[in-house]
Formats: sequence, structure tokens, C-alpha cells
Amino acid sequence: MFATRRELQKFKALGYEVETIAGYVYPKALCGAIPLHGFWSKPKYHEYTIYDSEKPALGSLEYQGITGFVYLPSTITPPTIHEVGAYANQHCEANKKYLISVIPLWHTVQRDMVYVTTEVEATVFRRKGYLPYAESKGWKMFSKNVPGSVPLYRLYNSHPSVVDHMFATAEKKGEWLKRGYTQEGIAGYIYPDNRCGTKRLHQLWQGFEYAEKAYSAQSIYRKVGRSHQDHEYAVDEREVHSLTHTWKYENQGCVGYVYDPSTPSSGSVY
Repeated sequence: MFATRRELQKFKALGYEVETIAGYVYPKALCGAIPLHGFWSKPKYHEYTIYDSEKPALGSLEYQGITGFVYLPSTITPPTIHEVGAYANQHCEANKKYLISVIPLWHTVQRDMVYVTTEVEATVFRRKGYLPYAESKGWKMFSKNVPGSVPLYRLYNSHPSVVDHMFATAEKKGEWLKRGYTQEGIAGYIYPDNRCGTKRLHQLWQGFEYAEKAYSAQSIYRKVGRSHQDHEYAVDEREVHSLTHTWKYENQGCVGYVYDPSTPSSGSVY
């Protein structure tokens, strides 16, 4: 037979012994659970049912009331945390085939960093005077809008005294367009939250005052225009520290979540 904690003493007095905890029931109607009715044939046996259609057949037994509240046997069992995790990991790995490398290129005169994902694009910028920048490791993002990802737009301010490339998601893009930036298109896709082993993509910004302090501290004598500004991006914490402490960049927060540049993928085209 079954008994809840409040009934144990009554049945122990009748000679019953506790064998084990058979399971757990709700003490009242919660979460769609239904009553489990108990019947007793003195002193032979107990029976239980959740179906009203079975009650007439048990009419000769003494009704003991509701033992607790349980679910129909047809109720679908939700996946466990481990099952959900295994499913998520499977899709995380599958999506990695769409990863592409994001490579930084630096223009030493215009003081502008641009990030590219293809060799064709890199060639175009090299012809404009941009060069590979070994101090920045870049990152990896998706070339395709995989489930859960959002577009990352590249913007450009072409004012002669500014010249700045930057990234923004859809929710931030409008703010920068109002500041004089134009949209160059979707650079790739990133996660808006931390999942699948990704890392924070930090957005860092250097304005005129910051640039003067940085160059002075490094004994670099270069005239910086008062409208100067430059955006850089990093996932490596040491790189973030160098930009904020040595080069006086301001950390403007997390743009989204991307993969470390060392993450293996079959989709990198550069």
C-alpha cells in the first residue's frame, strides 16, 4: 500500500512497516495533477485509481480518500537538464561549421581599425593603406544567421577628420546612424547572450583627449585631430587591458558574444 507522511503512524499501528519511499506526490492540485483515490479491503489489500470509470468496480472496498495528486500515465515527461544540455551542445557544435575569422587591419595615418572576413575585402583595404595588425587577435563569428544569433552591422564614418569603422547590432545601429555613420552591411552574426562557450566581444573607443594622453605616455609625437575617434574590438582580456590602460581606450561594454579566434571551424574563409 501507499501512505503519505501524515498517514504513517495510523498504518504502523495496524501492523504495517515502511519499506521505502516509492515516489513523490503533490499534497494538493498543482501543475495539472489529478487526485489519486485510495480504497481498502479490510484486512486484505489496498487499491488506487485516478479514473472515475474504475470507481464502480471498487465499490465493495472502503474509500480511504485522496492519497495525493499525480499525473496521468500519458503525461509527457519533460527533458532533464542533462538532456537539454546534450541537445544544446549538439547544435552548438553543428553551428560551428558556419564560423568565419574576423581579421583586424590598421591604418597608421588615419588611426582607424577595420575588421574583415574575406581575402577579397582585405585586398581592397590594403590598397587603401590598411595593414595587418598583429597585436589584435580578432575573433570568430557566424557567416549565417544560425538559430539564436543576431546580425552584426559594420558602420563607417567617412568624415575626413574622423574616419572610423565600428560594429553595432540592430538595437544600437540607429543611434550611431544619427551621429553621422553610414551602414556598410551585415558583417556576420553573433549571439546576443552567453552560450555555446562563447566570449564577450568588448567595444572600446578612443576619443581626442584619450589619444593625446596615450601618445604622450608612449612618447609618440603625432598630431591628433579634435574630432578623432576610433573603435576597436577584443575578446582577449589581456588585449582589453592593454587598450584601456596603455592606449587609454574607454570600454563601452559588450556588443555580444563570439568565439575565440582559436576555435576550430570548417567554415573560415580567411
